[in-house]
Amino acid sequence: MSSKQAASKEAGEALAIERESVRHLVEQILASEEFRRAPRQSQILRLLTDRWLAGQEAAVSEQELAQALYGRQEYNPTEESVVRAEVGNLRKRLDRYFAGEGKHHPVRVIVPRGHYRLEVVSRRWSSPLTAPPRPRLRVVMATTLLATAALVVGWMAGRAGAGGGRQSNPVLRAVFRPDGDTCVVLADSVWALLQDLLNWSGTLEDYERFRSGSLVLPVDRTPLSKELAVIATRTYTSFADAKAAALLLEAHPEARSVRLRMARELNLRDLRDDAVILLGSARSTPWVELFRDQLTFWVEYDVQTRLPRVVNRRPQAGESPVYLPTDSHGNRVTAYGVVALLHNLSGSGRVLWIAGTSSQATEAGVELVTDSERMSSMLSRLGAGEQELPDFELLYRADISRNLPRQAEILAWRGHSGQAPLIVQSKAGGAQQ
Repeated sequence: MSSKQAASKEAGEALAIERESVRHLVEQILASEEFRRAPRQSQILRLLTDRWLAGQEAAVSEQELAQALYGRQEYNPTEESVVRAEVGNLRKRLDRYFAGEGKHHPVRVIVPRGHYRLEVVSRRWSSPLTAPPRPRLRVVMATTLLATAALVVGWMAGRAGAGGGRQSNPVLRAVFRPDGDTCVVLADSVWALLQDLLNWSGTLEDYERFRSGSLVLPVDRTPLSKELAVIATRTYTSFADAKAAALLLEAHPEARSVRLRMARELNLRDLRDDAVILLGSARSTPWVELFRDQLTFWVEYDVQTRLPRVVNRRPQAGESPVYLPTDSHGNRVTAYGVVALLHNLSGSGRVLWIAGTSSQATEAGVELVTDSERMSSMLSRLGAGEQELPDFELLYRADISRNLPRQAEILAWRGHSGQAPLIVQSKAGGAQQ
């Protein structure tokens, strides 16, 4: 291979490495055994990574590191070596990580000797990959709305020919009731996008102000203030959520009075009077926050690590307090999610919440819920009868291969007695702390 071809291939690899994959790699490193007990070196690695992700390739000075690590305003590198020692230990830990636990990663991160900056190096090509440019706003197309309409129209067209003999499971019968309305709520992708661009987490109260136009977004965190103002006026959902809604409706052809609603169109009256299906975490469907106190398992976005995760608020033996998605070998991702069946705000109907650490993980949760055999088996373990199901929640794991979810595995579940979660059974294994 000629040097020109090699350079071209190397540039191609550089372009293939996205910001999120590098961020995800570093989070895996920080969560490893090698770094879990090294807070100073973890702090240095996180600082250098943030600089790299922001497109700032200039090295950090020893004085900056001293201030970040020890809060010292005055530091003389000619007389003190504590920072150099910490960075040296960081290099050794990175070498050990990539020689052991991280040996299968296609790329590695290093701190070159003589410099306090991060470099991302391909295992195949030894030269460092350039830091990504500052993020530019991508145009959000309205194709997701068209996809939603197409899927729903397709479902409605198919319902006329659906046979009456097809049976759905008790969970779907609880939310698609024959004597009332059911709202299927699609995630607000614009609200999630705004939070991602601003590296900020909004609350349900913020969302209410956002819907009314009275929320002042913290746009000083980004140079894209004008673009954000335009985006905020749009209403989009994801193709995965639209597909998930179609799967739910297809799985229960007996459904009669169903309303498809965007999260931005929902109101408290719907959550009080109707049966509701909420798709997505509180980051894109903030209404879920109204039920948070009832839940043991919670899908959230960590602003510090910029990663989604499932938090187990009351872990039992063999369970992890935190479940982080992991990337095994590039094309396969292990993701997590939660399914919960609760009562609505008035107790007159049911609320079904399905959310994963990614849109594909949410889709895996929908496929789990629509699997009559697996749902009926799990409900029998809860001692649930066919007439009135108890409130329950379950944690699942799903392998995502080439952006397609495989069958979800139930890791743990809780049945609720009144408002209090009651441990029924948990299945150890697969927990990522």
